[in-house]
Amino acid sequence: GKQFSLNGRNIFLRGNQDNCVHPLTGYPPMDLQYWIAFLKKYKDYGLNHIRFHSWCPPEAAFAAADELGMMLQVEAPMWDGYGYVGKLADRAAFLRYESERILDEYGNHPSFCMYSLGNELGDGTEYYLQYMVEVLRARDDRHLYTCASAPASNLRNDDYVVGANGITGDWACSLTETCFRGLKQWKGRNAGDVRDQIKTMTRPLIAHEIGQQTSFPDFYSWFNEKKYTGQLKADYIEVFRKRFEKYHSPKMGSAYAKASGQFQLLLYKAEIEIMLRTPNLAGFHLNGLSDYPGEGVALIGILDALMDSKEIASPETFRQFCSETVPLARLPRQTWIAGEQFEAGVDVRHNGPHDLTNTRWRWRISDETGKTLNDEEFAAREISTGKLTSLGQISTRLPKFTKARELTLTVSSVEGKTSNSWKFWVYPEDKSFSLSATSHILIAHEWNDEVKERLRSGGKVLLLPRRESVAKAVKADFFPVFWSKQESSESPHFMGLYCNPLHPALAEFPTRSYCDWQWYDLLTDCYALNINELPFGFQPIVHLIDFFKSNNRLAMIFEAKVGKGSLLVCTLNLGDGTARTLSQQQMLKSLTTYVSSKAFHPVESLSVQQLDTILKNNLHEL
Repeated sequence: GKQFSLNGRNIFLRGNQDNCVHPLTGYPPMDLQYWIAFLKKYKDYGLNHIRFHSWCPPEAAFAAADELGMMLQVEAPMWDGYGYVGKLADRAAFLRYESERILDEYGNHPSFCMYSLGNELGDGTEYYLQYMVEVLRARDDRHLYTCASAPASNLRNDDYVVGANGITGDWACSLTETCFRGLKQWKGRNAGDVRDQIKTMTRPLIAHEIGQQTSFPDFYSWFNEKKYTGQLKADYIEVFRKRFEKYHSPKMGSAYAKASGQFQLLLYKAEIEIMLRTPNLAGFHLNGLSDYPGEGVALIGILDALMDSKEIASPETFRQFCSETVPLARLPRQTWIAGEQFEAGVDVRHNGPHDLTNTRWRWRISDETGKTLNDEEFAAREISTGKLTSLGQISTRLPKFTKARELTLTVSSVEGKTSNSWKFWVYPEDKSFSLSATSHILIAHEWNDEVKERLRSGGKVLLLPRRESVAKAVKADFFPVFWSKQESSESPHFMGLYCNPLHPALAEFPTRSYCDWQWYDLLTDCYALNINELPFGFQPIVHLIDFFKSNNRLAMIFEAKVGKGSLLVCTLNLGDGTARTLSQQQMLKSLTTYVSSKAFHPVESLSVQQLDTILKNNLHEL
């Protein structure tokens, strides 16, 4: 049907796309121990499957996969987006000859499970490709065959399909810039799945090249060109570092990398969980677990191009949401009102070797200190292997907090062997909050004469400038650069944000130093300010982390003493009136409370002339 079966039980392929990156040699090594160590990295992070993108690995790779129990998809060396593979006689003959040699040479390896005739071969329905599937199936029927790794189609003679577009449109790369349209519209980014989008598929479907969200490199730690002791050199590292230091102090490099990496991990977790929550999906291919130094340098990995850790996530952390047994919550939203009834469904995706009989699971809600606020045990369940099983529904009344809080939902087995968790935020209901109560401060939407005069006279100003009134606006979004900016020119510059969570401007808006789901509404349809021309040491309260090729200094919230007055500038999307979301309302409350308080005394000073360079004045000067 729509699932893969191994020795009589359904399995789910948790795969990674391997792009043949071996910087120390410049070619795929041929020794067994190298490949055991190489593939074990994938297995350590919970993967059981490797797709070799448009190439066939050497004998040692198959032998290592046999030993580790990894399932391989091998591909013919073919990538032609037009799809006219059989049109050139010599190329068509080569494809057949090479494919037959691959089957004959490596076909006895049990790890050799699947074969594709290439990557993204037009629509994949070309008759020559379908003819080749029949030829190869007749030659060696021990493997599963597909005409092409994307797109997916019911119109071919495949055993299985790989696709990022299903039948009804882009879906499986759901967190990438081009394929996250559906997830952007979901109120619960950690609730949905894509079962309806793929329900018309008639054979097993593997999600093609999911992931691809990038993170900022650490020029001063793991991203070290001295590690490149072999045939290839990462000369771009020094180029990017010099650009970074033009506008930033080196100490900010590691801070940016850590914040950006945690944001990248958040998105990988969300996307993988979408795949696991989809009962009629057969697997996914990450693109990828490690960085890809080609096509404009794609820093998409939890590991670097040498398969070393980037200190973003340990294997144990990654396996919480990428393993053979994963608890999955369905949170309808990430922000709640204190005292509200909290609801969430809970499933378990289990694809282990055996059923889990009479298993006991529990849920727990805890605060920032780890203190348990509420917990309960689900009724005992039989968790069959090869499927998604519902544990039940969580329904509990949230405490009536008087201060905004970050809480964590954890679902785990009572034995403690399996656990997964999700953050959410609870804001106190404050019907008394109103902008009219802030009459002693000026809230303005343009950098104009009125603002400047208020600052000259020692007043307090909260400036929320409209995008069209700002001189150096940079488009921003919640979702980061996709794959590589060179390959996606319309992508925003965003690679996460960095902030000081202890700054009093954020006292009413609990956050870590990096971007999480409570920032989603604030970062959608917003912009940042390019502040390169401000003094070198000037630091915003909330930084937008720019793409590592441009490395501009970008601000979303900053403060300064201007003349006798005090100024706070924010370019986040704070919504409008009664249409504000909970996060937007809470951020606005936090900012206005701070600006209204005695604590609002910015340390760093900026002149009106300096601010004129980044803020456009549309009105006549005094």
